[in-house]
Amino acid sequence: MTKKNTGIELENIVCSAIKKTIDDKKFIVEQPYVLIEQHKKYYSKDRNDYITTDISIEKYLENPKINSDVTPSLIIIIECKDYKSSIPVDDVEEFYSKLQQIGAHKGIIFTRHGSFQKSALTYAESKRIGLAKIIPEELTYLMHSISTISTKNKYIEALTDSKFMSNSGNFFCSDGIDDFDDYLNSFIDL
Repeated sequence: MTKKNTGIELENIVCSAIKKTIDDKKFIVEQPYVLIEQHKKYYSKDRNDYITTDISIEKYLENPKINSDVTPSLIIIIECKDYKSSIPVDDVEEFYSKLQQIGAHKGIIFTRHGSFQKSALTYAESKRIGLAKIIPEELTYLMHSISTISTKNKYIEALTDSKFMSNSGNFFCSDGIDDFDDYLNSFIDL
């Protein structure tokens, strides 16, 4: 019997990579006072209920373990979509709505098996949401700030074509970014 894909495996992969990058002081935020949590709940007054996130990263200006009244100065929310089919624009729109309700400063959507519909890319770019696709042994990304048309076209193909095969070698990122640390720093454009 095939085990149902709940998305937890992808969440764990992404969370571990981000934790390592933060611990190595190569992420947009550094310790001290960075909290990374899976399945953190944020209250939404629009819903009068809680929104559960896949991964949240919070940066504080002082130790939240000592001062429980302190609020994060930066919130980054990561959503993991481990679909085999394409990710529709509706999912990106829903994620943007969650970011607004939470009061997050940045959002990123990761996938590995599926692809993003072109309308999802367009919407994400307009709302400054990062999109990332893990391709076997490589990580491709798209942000609103990609500068060259040829580079952008490559990323669009990688993110929208579920059969895309990389020829960039055995590393996480493409176009000269040869490790995950550099990728994450270039990926989050606040």
